[in-house]
Amino acid sequence: MPILSKIRDFISRNKNKFFLGGIIITGSVFLTKYAQQKLKDWQEKEMLEFLDRTRKQQHFENISRTWNQTFVTLANSLTDIVSQAFDTDKIISELRSKPHNKMSSWENLKCKNVVDLIDLKKQMRLCDIDALFWSLETAICDSEDNPLDNLNSYINWRLNDNGTNEDIYHDLIRDSQDLLETDEVKSLTSQCVNRGFIQLANQLSDFYMEQSTTGSKDLVYSNQEDFDHFKIKKPLAKLLPIINGLLSKNSFPEKLKQQLITYDKPQIFAANIFESLL
Repeated sequence: MPILSKIRDFISRNKNKFFLGGIIITGSVFLTKYAQQKLKDWQEKEMLEFLDRTRKQQHFENISRTWNQTFVTLANSLTDIVSQAFDTDKIISELRSKPHNKMSSWENLKCKNVVDLIDLKKQMRLCDIDALFWSLETAICDSEDNPLDNLNSYINWRLNDNGTNEDIYHDLIRDSQDLLETDEVKSLTSQCVNRGFIQLANQLSDFYMEQSTTGSKDLVYSNQEDFDHFKIKKPLAKLLPIINGLLSKNSFPEKLKQQLITYDKPQIFAANIFESLL
């Protein structure tokens, strides 16, 4: 059988090559299956992580909608209370009726607008109003009754020791109390308050610009080049009704609420807390 003999001789001469080729082929098959399995595991892991991220994102968005609704409700209630405390409509009506005690009514109006130490005839520029706002904020922050240092006192914490079923709720309350005392919360609250001052100043700036285009005789210009709303001066007696109008007609509160709802820093802070609790 010369053919079989030749085949045997060929295999005998190249057995090392066949052995090496077998190892290569077997290794290639094994590595291919291993790579396919790893790829499958990676795809499954990525899918699970994607589903988990989607679930967390949906959960966070639901929580975000809930706290936005809660914020709007609380903000509306707070706006009503503040508006009642600083309501000047009655005083303005008295001033329009030209009472005999006109100066007394003006002083009451100044007190309502927290500017009782400033002369009604004082000419105010926008920078003066900004300085007044920041002075007011600084005075509040330096006070022993600084709200930022006493945030816990404004919340009615209800802790009832009714058994182990309340443990999770108690832990949540205590964690919230600790959170309100952190520097991050105080800084974030201060930034939100600053946005309120900035928004009010911006709306007053719009009023100054409107007045500058009309050439109102109440405005005081040092020269023709001062026809600029940053240099325009207006007496405090004229500004008080404007500020009252911004507050009472909900123009300022509504814009401020929308700004705070869309403010990214509280959302980022909330997202970090959400991630830490998972």
